[in-house]
Formats: sequence, structure tokens, C-alpha cells
Amino acid sequence: MRRLACCAIIALCLTPALIEAKAPKKAVRTLALLRQLGVGPLVVKDGRGNTVGTAIGPEITTDPTVVGVLRNVNQLPVVFFVNAAGFAPASNWTLSYASGDCTGPPRLAPDIATSGMLLYGVAQIIAGTAYFATGPIADTVVGSTEVAIDPEASPCAGTVTARGGCCFPAVGLIEPEAAATSLDLSTLGLVPPFHVEGP
Repeated sequence: MRRLACCAIIALCLTPALIEAKAPKKAVRTLALLRQLGVGPLVVKDGRGNTVGTAIGPEITTDPTVVGVLRNVNQLPVVFFVNAAGFAPASNWTLSYASGDCTGPPRLAPDIATSGMLLYGVAQIIAGTAYFATGPIADTVVGSTEVAIDPEASPCAGTVTARGGCCFPAVGLIEPEAAATSLDLSTLGLVPPFHVEGP
């Protein structure tokens, strides 16, 4: 039973294509064992049967109804958070800008403790658009910062943006950041409800 449980965990995190293309012979033998046992990756699909991504487990979120899915975006592996209703918007997010009024290309400040260890980008979904870091992390002069507005906290003391965030000037602040790529999720053509399918 312990071996079966371990195999299930491996299958949840790795796709067969990834194992066969990148892994050594031992991992390929593991894939063969998984196929014999009928165990494979869990895949999230939309209401029309289109693939949303490979499920990588709910343990990377604090919401038990939300699952992380791994999906390639222009050859870059990116994790999106989803639930049955579709893509799950971020409740606490931050974007930075070189300008002083939260305009221009956005940038993301990665978690310093994990930014060098992550094997994929993690998308922040804001108002139907996903933002994820691309490119190297470098110390950057920040002109302004846009943050999510907490409905239970005090009103925005800065300027409310079109995305529904709160913009603050940050003159002279230097932070380690990476350029962010944005993706309009409506262009993916995925339709809720989302559901999980096994091997």
C-alpha cells in the first residue's frame, strides 16, 4: 500500500511526457509501473472537455476548494489556481511599476525564500488576467505599488485603479523583482464548470 501511495503522489505531480522526456531510466520504469497499476496524473478539464492543466495538488493553497494546475504558456510552465467555477482570483496580490502612477509594464516581487527553487511560474489572477514572473530577478527601482483592496479593511488611501487595486507611490524604493507577463484568460476559451478526471 505504501508503494501504491508513493506512486500516486508521483503521478499527480508529473505528466508522462515530462517523465519520458526528462527523467532517467529509473523514472521511466516508475512510469511503466504506474501504467500497470492504472495510476496516472489527474487532469483538470473544463465544461467542454478541454484540458485546463495537470493537477499538482491542493496542498499549495490555503483554500481546500482550490487546486493548482500546471499549464504551459508559450513553452513556460505556469501554475494557475482553479476551482469548479473556473480560474480562482487572487485575494491578496501586489504589482509594482517603474512609473509613479501604476501605469506601464507591471513587475512582480517573488518570494525571496523560494524564488531560486521554484521550477515554474505562479500566476496571480487579477480581474480576469493572469500575471506571472518571467525573466531574471534583479534589484529594481519601484515608482509605485498596486495592491489588492481588502473589503474588510480601511478604504484605499491611494488611488483606486481600473483593476480594482489601490495604487501608492513608492519613490526611492528598491526591491528584487522580475518582469511580469500578462495573459487574458478569456483567450484560452475555457468554460466552467471545471472538473478533475483521473487516468
